[in-house]
Amino acid sequence: MTIHATGRPPGEQEECRIRIAAAGDMHYGGEHDRDRAKAAFAALAGRTDLVLLTGDLTTHGEPEQAAILAEAAAEAADPVAAVLGNHDWHSNRAGE
Repeated sequence: MTIHATGRPPGEQEECRIRIAAAGDMHYGGEHDRDRAKAAFAALAGRTDLVLLTGDLTTHGEPEQAAILAEAAAEAADPVAAVLGNHDWHSNRAGE
């Protein structure tokens, strides 16, 4: 998507909208969360331009917990941006 700061794109309507879905405090960590994460991203298909995840993505910051979200986000139709929260640093493995 291109955003024109000096006016609307040629041939476009007067409004240019970006649809952002934002969520935080998911605390993924259990195997049952795989289905929950996949369902959440599937529900956004065709409805957003960007997904913003705002921290506490995992329960204790374990790489296995982050993998639950990473797998679901990889199947998303739109870009996903995320920042870590305090729970994501609990195990001191945020780099993984």
